[in-house]
Amino acid sequence: DYVALVYARSGLGIKHGVAPANCVGVIDSDYRGEILVGLQNSGESDFTVQPGDRVAQLMIAPVIQAGIQMVDELDKERFRRFAASLQNQIDEHLANKSENAE
Repeated sequence: DYVALVYARSGLGIKHGVAPANCVGVIDSDYRGEILVGLQNSGESDFTVQPGDRVAQLMIAPVIQAGIQMVDELDKERFRRFAASLQNQIDEHLANKSENAE
């Protein structure tokens, strides 16, 4: 299965304050109707959408169904390893960010 995700166009938001009203739109793979994009103007002036204006961008992505396993108790060691791995990724990201800032 696939999903279509409707995102804002950054230039429209930065220059005019205009973006999709619901931030990210989700279109299910079985939808067959017209695609409409509600817009919100948080800018200081009026903005008129002209025919042919590109007001959003569409990204198609696969949907991955997660397998869920019900358990009576969580594996504390597995969670500890997950948390440590996540902390290492955060630390590496922050270190790279500070190196690039210098």
